[in-house]
Amino acid sequence: MAVLADRTWLAIRDNAVRWQTVGAAASLTAVDYREVFGWPAEEREGRPRLAFSSGMVGLAVPSTPGKIALESMHRWDMCGPVLELGAMTPTWVFFAEADAVVLGAAALPTETRLLCCSAVVPLPTSAEDSVRWIVPPAAGRRWLPTASAVVWAIGQAQADPFAAVMPRPAVPGPKPKSNVDREGEEQ
Repeated sequence: MAVLADRTWLAIRDNAVRWQTVGAAASLTAVDYREVFGWPAEEREGRPRLAFSSGMVGLAVPSTPGKIALESMHRWDMCGPVLELGAMTPTWVFFAEADAVVLGAAALPTETRLLCCSAVVPLPTSAEDSVRWIVPPAAGRRWLPTASAVVWAIGQAQADPFAAVMPRPAVPGPKPKSNVDREGEEQ
């Protein structure tokens, strides 16, 4: 049993080291995505592609609300991998864990598409690719945010597009008294 555990640990460690040494400019294969992250990636038409499965979904949104949602998710430390597709009108795909929330088209924020079972997206192969990582996956952080958390962030970005880029001013109110002020008061 200990030998099996040691071999499993070595495989995980070796894959993580290999992923770190591959870098953004090198050619990545479906095997790299499968072995390092456990994603159901396969080679199709000469490039790695990810077929979303029952446990993993994508939420596709235009890049403008995507940027705001991403900042909000970073603030809450719940950001997972984000992929950019296309150069003319970029679409961002937030990778997420399928959770108990069942989403229909009416429940999604405007211009948001749910990519679930049978949806396939291309994965980046090099830095020069038209498909690129906005937030690359990290071998040391393999978890994904829940789909409901990503939907919330996108909905917030669309409801208040300035929320992530402009902090709200503090509301002026009565200044609390210090202990020195309180000691001199009559009770």
